[in-house]
Amino acid sequence: MNTNLFSPRNTNAIAATSTSQNRLLPSAGAGQDVGGPTAVFYNAGAGTAFICVGPNADLTAVAPTVSTNVGTGGHMPLPTGALIPIQLAPTDKYWAVVSGTTASVYCTRGDGR
Repeated sequence: MNTNLFSPRNTNAIAATSTSQNRLLPSAGAGQDVGGPTAVFYNAGAGTAFICVGPNADLTAVAPTVSTNVGTGGHMPLPTGALIPIQLAPTDKYWAVVSGTTASVYCTRGDGR
């Protein structure tokens, strides 16, 4: 039975606030441009964060909003204490996060699930 366990390579973090912030996805190490096809996100904060990944340096994460019973969707929710793996596309280079509270959100990149 092949379990294909997640093998981490590198981690970085964003101190999330109510203003979206982004950074490069972690790489495999110095001078290397890749870090594996899977990213695992962890929210160490006290409130839900919203994350997204994409190819552009101007990537912006969006939280959902509700106004007069009409809502707009946000990006992927990452609850407090949650670990969420995402299979990255070959073009994904950046990740972004926004939160209603201050939260440290970590991205670990590697192989496996």
